[in-house]
Amino acid sequence: MHLTPAHEPCPDFVHPLKGPPMSCRSLLPVAAAAVLILLPVSLHGQAANSRCIAAIDLPDCTGIAGASAPSYVASGQPASPDSQFAASIGSTLAQRRADKPVVWQAWSQATDDNARIAAQRAKANYNAMTAAIERLETDTVAWLQPALNRDLNLDFSLLRDVEARYEEESPDTGRRREALTRISFTPAAGGEGGTLRLDENGDISAGQRKAWSYQSSIRYEPASSLFYQTEATFPLSSGAFPGYEAVALVGDHAFSAKMPPSGRVDAKVAPGAVYPTMLGLVITAMPGELPSSFTVWIVNDQGEAVPAEIKVVAELTVQEPVGPAGGTCAGETGVNQPRRAVKLQIDAGSYSHERVVLADAPHLKVSDGLKCRVVR
Repeated sequence: MHLTPAHEPCPDFVHPLKGPPMSCRSLLPVAAAAVLILLPVSLHGQAANSRCIAAIDLPDCTGIAGASAPSYVASGQPASPDSQFAASIGSTLAQRRADKPVVWQAWSQATDDNARIAAQRAKANYNAMTAAIERLETDTVAWLQPALNRDLNLDFSLLRDVEARYEEESPDTGRRREALTRISFTPAAGGEGGTLRLDENGDISAGQRKAWSYQSSIRYEPASSLFYQTEATFPLSSGAFPGYEAVALVGDHAFSAKMPPSGRVDAKVAPGAVYPTMLGLVITAMPGELPSSFTVWIVNDQGEAVPAEIKVVAELTVQEPVGPAGGTCAGETGVNQPRRAVKLQIDAGSYSHERVVLADAPHLKVSDGLKCRVVR
């Protein structure tokens, strides 16, 4: 499983430089949420924009919440959960169709035979996800109240405006990744629910040359557990492969496709369980002090809900590279400030790993590759 979610939700044992461009593997081999890219994100119905190619909500890209509602949602009337759910699916399709020409053109720049094969696989992934969403819109436009993880009392408004810059290098592959990540949360108009967005844009270098640019996005609606995660990579040098991966958890359905296309996933899932790459964001959004132990239900590769058991195993002090107040981390290196932190032990299925997060909410992940972070 490759999909590189943006940096924050990526589990500790995943390293974005130890494989092809899409290299961040999930907490578990999750087939039910493999990789189904919701195209260049930003699921709006406006004209295609090359900057929207895999970013659910860049500043000039309207997201699902901002898209014009389909005809079956009456304007001026309070939207029911079912109609909101349908509007999200409908606007997703509208955006995919609007942006398709731009994506196709970007992938058509591939020069050698292997790169062209990769581009065809990327297009196949894109078409597979579109077909899955079309089927969902036609057959099962139904809003399901999430049952799992409701006891966590998550507060995603803690992530209303976070920006971070990362620089990471893999001695094993010689690849270097530079990325700027933005996290935001927009409350729903009626105060119920809202939309969490995470967008990451960056470059991956091989040796001294930049080989890929990439855009990775997550969109999550806590009230209905609508989840979309996408990643698109664009070659900057000959021989570098294009890529397009994504995953969708919609209601009680999970769809995925990955690079290379070793299999598609179309499975039923338990509403409320999260894709493993959301685990970090779930931990981050827990209010107050973290309990000594807690459980987050995630989706495994059979589409089953399984528990990720999390325990606080140590307290420590870390250096947080704090960026300029009211400013941006773009091109900036933060000033280290001491922060209280905790080390977490995470056990999910047969896998076990540790994660260090800030002790005070929001419980953002501590990483050696973090160069700057601003929490507004």
